[in-house]
Amino acid sequence: MRMEKIIERLERDKEIKFEEHQTLEQVQENFQDAYIENDIVFWKINDQMPFEEMTTNFVLAGFITKEQKEKTDYAREKDDDLFWDKYFNKRKEA
Repeated sequence: MRMEKIIERLERDKEIKFEEHQTLEQVQENFQDAYIENDIVFWKINDQMPFEEMTTNFVLAGFITKEQKEKTDYAREKDDDLFWDKYFNKRKEA
């Protein structure tokens, strides 16, 4: 029921501009491919966190809270930092 109310609100408010020029339908389809665990958003297909543009769209659509977006964006940034640290350390060893 929550999703239906969100869609009704968005249909009334045509002023919302989503990132990457996506439509409400596209954002809704993307959100159906995600799940939330410990207030962090993940993709179902690979358990990775979405990029900031996508979490912004999820907030604009009302699918997640601003706090969930902030936690997801922070966790993704830390995960990226860890990846690059490992990558560059391996290159130094080679």
